[in-house]
Amino acid sequence: MIQHFGFIGSLITLIILTTYTIVTKGQHIKIIELFNNKKWLINFGLILFWSGYILLLNNQEYEKEHHETIKNLKIAVKKSLIAFIIAFLAFLDLTIAPYWLVFTFAYYTEDWI
Repeated sequence: MIQHFGFIGSLITLIILTTYTIVTKGQHIKIIELFNNKKWLINFGLILFWSGYILLLNNQEYEKEHHETIKNLKIAVKKSLIAFIIAFLAFLDLTIAPYWLVFTFAYYTEDWI
C-alpha cells in the first residue's frame, strides 16, 4: 500500500523541481512541439486510454475468472507508464529526474517498479 503523505510529498517535490528545470533549460519548447505532432498526440491518447481502461478494470465477474491475467495486465501497465515517463524525461535531456522517479516509486508503491 502507498504511504500517502511521504509519497505525495516526494512526488510533488519531484514535479516542482523537474518543471523548474524544464523551464529554465528552455525544454518546454520541445514539449510544445511534441504536442503539435498529430501522430505523437494520437499515440499518447491511446496510451492514456489503454492505461486507464486496464487500471480501472474492476468487473467482479470477469475478475474472478481472469484474476491472474488482470493482475499481470495492471502490473505491466504500471511499469510501462514509468518507462514512458523516463523516456519523456530523456527526450527533454533530464538525467537526474529518472533516478528520483524510480526511487520514489520503488520505495512507496507496490508493483510499479
